[in-house]
Amino acid sequence: MPNTCGGKQSAGVFAHTSEIKNRRLLVVDEREGSAMGFSSFYHDSKLKTMKIRGVPELDRMPACQGIFNLPALHFCEIKKGKNCGSEATGLVLPYGTKTG
Repeated sequence: MPNTCGGKQSAGVFAHTSEIKNRRLLVVDEREGSAMGFSSFYHDSKLKTMKIRGVPELDRMPACQGIFNLPALHFCEIKKGKNCGSEATGLVLPYGTKTG
């Protein structure tokens, strides 16, 4: 399985996310090449199996189950205008919980 966010996205690993809402870029430090943002992932648990692309010997895998929201804070390293690495932290909340 790819170990980067972009690689996982291309492979289809995040297909279980039904919606992403409240995307906001909170802080950008151009000199240091870093950014921090927020988003809220919605998981409605309707998808049961995900199609996986570009991973040898793996074409499908079970989707994440459970009905929940996952608000997350993302920390990104930016070099030459591109995201070179990201870390995120979040917490699981009841599905449909409103964010501030």
